[in-house]
This record gives sequence, structure tokens and C-alpha cells, in this order.
Amino acid sequence: MVDFGGGKVAMPGVAGCEPLPPSADEELDEAEGGLSIEEMSVRNSHGHFLFAGPKTSVDRFSTAVSSAACTTGDYASDVVRSVIIRTSRQGLHEITGKVAEIVQEANQREGLCTIFIRHTSASLVIQENADPSARHDLETWLNRLVPEGDERFTHHAEGPDDMPAHIKAALTATSLSIPIDDGRLGLGRWQGIYLWEHRRAAHERTVLVHVTG
Repeated sequence: MVDFGGGKVAMPGVAGCEPLPPSADEELDEAEGGLSIEEMSVRNSHGHFLFAGPKTSVDRFSTAVSSAACTTGDYASDVVRSVIIRTSRQGLHEITGKVAEIVQEANQREGLCTIFIRHTSASLVIQENADPSARHDLETWLNRLVPEGDERFTHHAEGPDDMPAHIKAALTATSLSIPIDDGRLGLGRWQGIYLWEHRRAAHERTVLVHVTG
């Protein structure tokens, strides 16, 4: 029996665990509001998510456990999703809704949601989600703090906004951890989750969302 962060996975033949049917691997695609989720998922015999993520990750996971799985309770095991976010400009892009959907699907009443961005020129922050002027002021302030055109920069491989984007990412965060309370993100009333795009051109960013109980 192997413990994968709260849920237990067994090899074939172990009592109490049923082999997953061939239909357990489902490829899901969603595109809405400039965001899309590209993933594969594996469910246990109760219909709960056992594991979800990019297709290659699930292929490796399925091979390791030979498509046999069980959980220790009424709630799902850990869930990992890869979310593709297409940004249209430099600045803050809210992704709270997409993260909340993954938490809801994970069916964890209490736990932790970790969000990780797989880039060095974009970052993650929790910020004011009510008044757009707050986001505008943040963007303006960071651009003033790390201006383009600094003669001391030597990294110009992708243009004048390249090195400033790396510095901005280093000053902010590449991951966030948010408690799950009563099946929901434990955010405050005016808090939102944002991807902060530091490049001026449109980009496709990958964010990993990990929900654990």
C-alpha cells in the first residue's frame, strides 16, 4: 500500500481496492474567458478524483499503480490540475474562479490548495478584487520600481522587457497556499487570486493547482 498524500493506492490484488475501468481516464478540455484547462483524470471506484493532471503525468501514474486504486474515506484523494492561462497583456489577471472550480471538484471539506506557476517571467499574488484602481496602482508601482532600459542589464534575449520581467517575478511569488474551509477556498471577502503577467506581449502560462486533504 502506497500513501499518496492522504489517499492510498494499491497494486492489483490488494484487498479492498478495485481496478479502475478503462473509462476512468478522461481527457477534459475547457476554454472560457481566455482560460482553458487541459488535463487527464483518474477516478476511484466511488467516482471521486484520485489523480488529475497533464496526460503524461497520468500515464506515468497509471503505469506505476497498474490502474488499481482505493481511498480511505468518503472524500477524494489529492487532485492536481494543470491550468493553461492565456494572457493578453502585461498586468494582473484574476484566476480565482478557475481555482475555486478545481477545489469544488476535489470534494475536500478541509485541506490545502497550493497553486504554482511554471514560469520565470510571470508570478502569482493574492490581491484586492473589488476596485480595479488598486490593481492599476500595483502595476504602475512595480513598473516604476523595475523600469525597462536599465543599462546595467545584460540579459536582452527576448527584448527590453525580458530582464525586468524576471526581476518582478523574483520580487513577488511563484506559489501560493490557501486553506480549504468547509469545501471552499478560505479567501477573505476582498481577496482574489491573480496571475501577474510581467511581459508586454500575450503569453500562454501554465499553473498547477494541487488540492490535498
